[in-house]
Amino acid sequence: MPPKQNESKFSPEQDAYMATFYDEWLKVPEEERTQWNKDNASKLMNHELFKDNLPSEEQDTARGTTLTRWEERIRKKFQNHRTQAGTKAAKAALRAGSSTSGTKPPPPSTIFSTAQVTAYNIYGLDKDEAIRLEAKKRAAATGKRPITFYQTVKREMWAELTDEEIAALEARARAKASDVDYNQRVFAENIWDILDELFKSGRLGDIAAVLNLTFKRPDGSIAFSTYSVNAADDAPHIQSMKDFEPWRNQWQEFMEEIWYNPRRNRANVIDISTNPDGIPVMPDVDLGRTPPEAIKDVVLRYIKALWEHCLPGQEFDWGVASRSYDTGRFKLPFSLDGLPGRNIWEFGSLADYFLKIEEDTFVFEQLESKEDEVGFPRPTTDSLDKGKGHKKGDKKKSKGKGKANTSSCN
Repeated sequence: MPPKQNESKFSPEQDAYMATFYDEWLKVPEEERTQWNKDNASKLMNHELFKDNLPSEEQDTARGTTLTRWEERIRKKFQNHRTQAGTKAAKAALRAGSSTSGTKPPPPSTIFSTAQVTAYNIYGLDKDEAIRLEAKKRAAATGKRPITFYQTVKREMWAELTDEEIAALEARARAKASDVDYNQRVFAENIWDILDELFKSGRLGDIAAVLNLTFKRPDGSIAFSTYSVNAADDAPHIQSMKDFEPWRNQWQEFMEEIWYNPRRNRANVIDISTNPDGIPVMPDVDLGRTPPEAIKDVVLRYIKALWEHCLPGQEFDWGVASRSYDTGRFKLPFSLDGLPGRNIWEFGSLADYFLKIEEDTFVFEQLESKEDEVGFPRPTTDSLDKGKGHKKGDKKKSKGKGKANTSSCN
């Protein structure tokens, strides 16, 4: 069920008087709404029904608050009314099969949404390329980001569908009612719609949201989405939004049960084997089909496994690993400094490099004599030419490009 609205903090008489302004409020142009709502709240605060009739916290522990907060409540009351009116209109239009531009499905009531909402998301996935193309055109004409227009274009295209087309999409939606993988994507889309509506209605402000979502496709591959929403001007802080509380449990459930966790999803964890000498072997990764997150995961685990083999008992440290990497023998596409924070797409280049080189991939060296030096020295070309730190015969060749490589250490 949709979240219930909190009981009104105002008296029935005050609520009834505010309702007399609702029709006027709904006709206010978007660019004038913020100022109109401010002026209206200030005017109401001085009306006889409100002035001296708004209790402080000392007078009423349940409802009371400061005059500033009471004025915020008035503005919020009008903002909520506009949002609710828009949702009701959208539902009515969809039930009637309206093709009025700008209509949209109602917001979701559960993670596993109604067939109507799921149909809307199926349509968005089907037409994603066309939606993005039109959004880019509008962005180019205005200088704004394409994401600003994505949802608007999607709603407009949906509004042009016939009853038969919508019915066909709803039939597809009902067939996916028990598809958990698909519903993860649907929930991601729904969260975006909720945030978008909240920001545009002025119910959230003073922040900008960027929602990073990772979800599993039905074929087991991992996809990544980033949604960004701009805050409305002069809207209340998110911390003051008590009526947003009902959504928190749903969000927590999503985070705990659906959010992709590579440690729990073994289907995308690539095992690292060892050769007969116990040396970790970099697996042969299909870079064209392996999800970037899985590439990142196997590269990081390979480096750590090699460290543990070369330096058993020595606590792993990325800074030390970077400084002790044998740059005199082979060079990575980029430094190992801060590797865990690298963009996941860069790990494709790193894994590709590991697979194509024909020498040992890593050599971690213990200090030999400099007791006053902390950490591990970066090997130089000179030291390698002299054979320092390497036993004769240690170097091992791989069987060929693209095959698993072995590594050695003292």
